[in-house]
Amino acid sequence: MKDVWIRATVIGSLWAAIEIVIGSFLHNLRIPFAGSLLAFSSVVLLIAFLRIWPYRGMVLRAGLICALMKSISPSAVIIGPMTGIILEAAIIELSLLTFGMNRVAFVVGGMLAVWSALLHKLSTLLLVYGLDFVRILEGLYRYAVRQIGMENASPWLLLLVLSLIYWGIGFLASILGMRLELVASQSKSSGLSADIKAKNLFSFTDAHSYSLVFLGIILLGMIGMLFLMNTADPLIFLPLSLVYLSFLLIRYKRAIRPLTRPKFWLQLAGITLLAAVVIDGLESGIWFSQRGLEAGLLINLRALIVLMGFAALGTELKNPIVKGILYKRGFAELYESLNMAFSTLPALMAILPARVNKIREIPQLAARFLSLADELYVHFDSIRAQMPKVFLIRGNREAGKTTFLSRLQEELQSLGIQAGGFLARGVHMNSQRQGYDLELIPGKQCSTFCRIDGPSTWEKVGRFRVDPEGITLGEGAFDMAVQKSVDVFILDEVGPLEMQDKGWADGICQLTANSSIIQIWSVRNSLVKKVPRKWPLMNYYPINPKAITPEDLAQEIFSFVQQV
Repeated sequence: MKDVWIRATVIGSLWAAIEIVIGSFLHNLRIPFAGSLLAFSSVVLLIAFLRIWPYRGMVLRAGLICALMKSISPSAVIIGPMTGIILEAAIIELSLLTFGMNRVAFVVGGMLAVWSALLHKLSTLLLVYGLDFVRILEGLYRYAVRQIGMENASPWLLLLVLSLIYWGIGFLASILGMRLELVASQSKSSGLSADIKAKNLFSFTDAHSYSLVFLGIILLGMIGMLFLMNTADPLIFLPLSLVYLSFLLIRYKRAIRPLTRPKFWLQLAGITLLAAVVIDGLESGIWFSQRGLEAGLLINLRALIVLMGFAALGTELKNPIVKGILYKRGFAELYESLNMAFSTLPALMAILPARVNKIREIPQLAARFLSLADELYVHFDSIRAQMPKVFLIRGNREAGKTTFLSRLQEELQSLGIQAGGFLARGVHMNSQRQGYDLELIPGKQCSTFCRIDGPSTWEKVGRFRVDPEGITLGEGAFDMAVQKSVDVFILDEVGPLEMQDKGWADGICQLTANSSIIQIWSVRNSLVKKVPRKWPLMNYYPINPKAITPEDLAQEIFSFVQQV
């Protein structure tokens, strides 16, 4: 794991915590523009971190971690804040890319990041309620400016005024962030790291049964319903919309529960009445328009489809299979960062104030978070250092991988390194491979592993039949390695069988959980990129046996053993 990911994990976990503390404060007081105030606090924190850790790409990574912590947590997925967080991080990174790592970039990025809260709110309203909602807002605006004698005032003027206010708030947040001092060096350890417990995101389960099929139905259904609302006759999309909403309500009662509260339905009723009055009504003098009423009902139907669809979609995105696919597709560092960030959150919340009572306390809270940065960084960096180091000896079949490992084992032994594991020696007859024998390390105890013409009582795997005694011998090597804490474990080989969670897959999981053992695996060329994605290998080193001698590799491994 790269150092920038470690620092991003620190920021992401602190950012998520500050979202929880300040978000709860704003929610309890029913303060309007809560998203804008959260953006203000986020900018203060991010700019302060950039002053002490000037790393490109760090803020965007931290934004992904903070946003995903909302989606993987057991609470309901809140897609709006997730996209808002990522947008703020992306804007600051873009400012750094444009102006460099300096005060100008901090100020411009902070101003635009806070301003993005306004754009995000407008785009969210447009997504949920559609263009008819814009007509309501425009009607209200026209009516308001007429009452104050400014009939010619353009709606863009209001947007400009609001933008100036947001830019000013962003400027203030940037200045506060730059003025915050890092107090970690002056403060005593909080003991935070002692309370951090490891977590595994894949292990999270609840009563819901996940389905990739339903995930597709939700997404395609939402897109289809919105498309039909804009193109088809009401007699077509109304029945289909009711079927879609009924499906969501029945299957995702828990996720959609917040949408069944009276407050939500009162809000929809208010929008319907407002549309009936504003659309056509204010201009024509008719205080109740049938066309406006129809538009209001369609606005609410669209809102139901979008809000219920996203709530259900968020539930299905918690599917461990979805997370597993992402992890195996090259997002291993992000996954490990989330693991560490989630392990920190309970301990972090325990030492922070349960709530913020005044807005002016936000900078003080950000300073408190900064004081924890170095302690968290040291803790996360120690986790990275403890991740197992794995050397992947790559090559095609019968390319000499086993011979290389055998010589390597002898060199390690000569250096006083205690090795365990086994080699898979090929067995030939008339120049044709008939199977493999396992040779234990150390001691060279041998056992039949598999044969093409093995007894019918042996399990058939591909073109070979596997000897149960060979499996027992190999599994024993894994157990002995962990119990005796050998310095190095040699595994020959990790192949297609293990990629299907068979063969030595269980033993490999046991090994990768033991960070003190340096591991050497032989791997086919076709699996070199897939194997690190199958298991959580952060520190792995692909080795071409033709490009290095066993003696040189043994010396390199010896240096790693000395560090453990």
